[in-house]
Amino acid sequence: MTLSRHSQDMSQVKSATIKAQLDQVGPVSESMADAAVHSDDDQDLHFRINIALTEAITNSVIHGCANNGSDLIRVEYELQGENHVFHIFDPGKGPCPELLERPVLSEDPLAESHRGMVIMKWAADEMNYTRGNDCFCLSMLFRSRRTAGAE
Repeated sequence: MTLSRHSQDMSQVKSATIKAQLDQVGPVSESMADAAVHSDDDQDLHFRINIALTEAITNSVIHGCANNGSDLIRVEYELQGENHVFHIFDPGKGPCPELLERPVLSEDPLAESHRGMVIMKWAADEMNYTRGNDCFCLSMLFRSRRTAGAE
């Protein structure tokens, strides 16, 4: 995993580039969630970021990179005010727009199909995507869901 920090429009951006290998998913997801919020500060926010990143990066490995371990996936994190914004880039074309906007679970409770998209949609406060000529980018925005005065 290669980590870097750079400044973009006066805000701090943290990025990580990994090879498209499943054993790389957990460490980069946890590292990026830790960059956003310490798990003791807001356990719900940390959990939602970590689980959504795990699902998104796993999808990038399996679908975006077709399990080609030499392909690269880039994850970027930026704090925009109180919004935690993550971008996941892979060389794939991405899923169909309908799945991104309205993911649904299979009738079969043991089916894994689309489950990750449902989890990401639940965990993130906003989810968008862009398709380029040579990459797909999934963007997820997270906000704390703690109520005022809650500890």
